[in-house]
Amino acid sequence: MNETVQPTATLAAPYLGHGQVLATENGRVLVALPGAKAWATLALGNGYTPVVGDVLLVIGKGDAYYVIGVIAGRGRTTFVAHGDLELQAPHGRIDLVARNGIALRGGLVQIVAKTWEAVAGTVRQRFDELCGQVKGVMRWRSGRAETEVDDVHRTSARRIVQHAEKDVSIDGEKIHLG
Repeated sequence: MNETVQPTATLAAPYLGHGQVLATENGRVLVALPGAKAWATLALGNGYTPVVGDVLLVIGKGDAYYVIGVIAGRGRTTFVAHGDLELQAPHGRIDLVARNGIALRGGLVQIVAKTWEAVAGTVRQRFDELCGQVKGVMRWRSGRAETEVDDVHRTSARRIVQHAEKDVSIDGEKIHLG
């Protein structure tokens, strides 16, 4: 990234400690060490890409330094599986936690569960088409419900029972009964 940044005198004694990222370049980072700056090769093996400002664990001596850990990072970790990937917790659970959100993307996303619970402050959904089927009872409880349909709204049932404690209004150009 920044070929003009040169390291200062490196450390003569072996070093194991923190280094703050000053610049990044093709698999290596320029780190500020106590009393020196040095280019360090990424040896993390976990798909982490450091960014300027990260604090990394650095080991090395002379002109050979390696990043072997992340102490405080804001970079991206990318894990690539060149085939199917399965995460298992046969005797526990899997929690995905992220402060800024979680995105699932795929041609097909399936959720198969004995029980599915969703708790959210707001839910927004957009579909080209939405089809649902409930084997037993479907219940909705809300403070208020509104439905807006651009074309035809059709309800078909063996029996329809509606109840209102106050007024019922039906407004239409024509109302056909029976």
